[in-house]
Amino acid sequence: VPAGKQLVVTTDTICEGVHFIGDEPPALIAQKLLRSNLSDLAAKGAAPHCYFLCLSLPKSLPAREEWLASFASGLAADQREFGIHLAGGDTTATEGKPTLSITAHGLVDT
Repeated sequence: VPAGKQLVVTTDTICEGVHFIGDEPPALIAQKLLRSNLSDLAAKGAAPHCYFLCLSLPKSLPAREEWLASFASGLAADQREFGIHLAGGDTTATEGKPTLSITAHGLVDT
């Protein structure tokens, strides 16, 4: 953390069937997930810094490669717009529905 700053951390998880229907464009799902974290940072007065992404996706996800490409393009667009970058994360397969999570870090003045 840079001198004169404090770290603010927030996390949100979204699940198909609860937070999104599942037939939305993956880019919009990605933006919903990232923006829910960005909103939390803004509520705390924090400037976005970086985020960690965890994806638990069904093995049987139709058009998996295309889904991931669209999801990544939605994240990339919001990264540029809001000045935040991906710092890491994890992926796993599931027999269930997609579960997506972001933990975002922001900075505030001390």
